[in-house]
Amino acid sequence: MPAIGTELVRRGHEVTVVSLSDRLDHDDRSYPFRVLRIRRAIFKPLRFLLSLAAILREGRHIQVLYVNGLYLEAVVANFFLRKPLVQKIVGDWAWERATNKK
Repeated sequence: MPAIGTELVRRGHEVTVVSLSDRLDHDDRSYPFRVLRIRRAIFKPLRFLLSLAAILREGRHIQVLYVNGLYLEAVVANFFLRKPLVQKIVGDWAWERATNKK
C-alpha cells in the first residue's frame, strides 16, 4: 500500500486507500494519502457492507479504481460507479512478498 500510493501522489494523483485492518489505531499521518481502515474482525457480512459503502462513497470522486484486495466489494461497488477498474491479482503471495522486501 505505501509504495504504490506514495508514488501516485508523487505523480500528482489524489489517493485514498480503503483497507482491512486488525487495528484501527494506526498512525497513518506519515502517508501522503488518506487511509480508511475497516476492522478485519467484524462479522464478515457486516464487514462486506462497510467496505462496499466506503468504496462507493470514495469512488464517486475518482477517475480509476485500483484494487489490491477487497475484490468482490470493489466489483460490486463498480457495478454502480462505472469507473475504469484495475485489479492486481497476485499469483504467488510468498514470492512477491520476498522479492519486494528491502
